[in-house]
Amino acid sequence: MQPHRSPWTSPRTSPKGKSKEIAISQPATSWSDTDVTALLDLAIKEKAQAGDGMNFKPQFWTNAAAALSDPSKGIIKTSKQCKEKWSRVRKTYTIVHKLCNASGLTYSLEHGANIGPQDEAVWDEYIKICTPLQRQEKKKTDTPQ
Repeated sequence: MQPHRSPWTSPRTSPKGKSKEIAISQPATSWSDTDVTALLDLAIKEKAQAGDGMNFKPQFWTNAAAALSDPSKGIIKTSKQCKEKWSRVRKTYTIVHKLCNASGLTYSLEHGANIGPQDEAVWDEYIKICTPLQRQEKKKTDTPQ
């Protein structure tokens, strides 16, 4: 019986003749709002496993990937992709939560930060102290129009 191989690795023979597996780049994973909601629902359902820091064990990510994959549609999510998406969602939540609690700033799902000319001074001061927002601001200004 052949050992189980990840679809994202390829067997390779080293110069010494030993077999190795090398990683192949994975196609980008598409996350619909429904997928993200399903991941959040799973996390809420299993939050007791994760403890106060919401750090889930590897088995949770395996189960999440199985629940979110739909092979009939060609959509297969790995445990690593689910864990990475969770990490990005948590970072976004943290930024938005801080933004909502900062004096003079608001955030809504419909309008985002909705920064108008009257809010620019407050926003500029805020991003000086909020490192993740500095990176986001830099990405926006570095992107060619």
